[in-house]
Amino acid sequence: MGHSIVFANYALIVARPTLADLAAARHTLTLLLSGMKSEKRLAKESIFLVLNQFTDRSGFTPRSFQDELAGTVGWAPPIAAVVPFDPGVPQLQDQGIPPVTRIDSFTKGIRALAGTLFPNMGNANDGAGNGNRSVLRLPKIRFTQ
Repeated sequence: MGHSIVFANYALIVARPTLADLAAARHTLTLLLSGMKSEKRLAKESIFLVLNQFTDRSGFTPRSFQDELAGTVGWAPPIAAVVPFDPGVPQLQDQGIPPVTRIDSFTKGIRALAGTLFPNMGNANDGAGNGNRSVLRLPKIRFTQ
């Protein structure tokens, strides 16, 4: 993990809105902010949080997750995206189909993440959120032995 962080421009902390992932995010954030040599640390502006598998029944809302993290570390990164839970994601992955090509709610989360990391790509998101299915089409991948 250390080598990739040394050369990184950004850090994404991907966590589910659970107590266990809150503890893991806290640990990761502590390492990023103070556990590394000062010349290797990322600026706070380069650290983002992604909440994955979020539902209305999750233990934390995006805001409460951020507040809990800030309460223990003193600062919390901005949320780049909230990716909702969808039971179809693992099924599509098992079939070798990227979920971003089939599940609109998943696509919205990924587009939000891309929009945060690549803000100058605004034109690439034209038409997003207008009810159309994703225009991204990737080839179906088959694994053979």
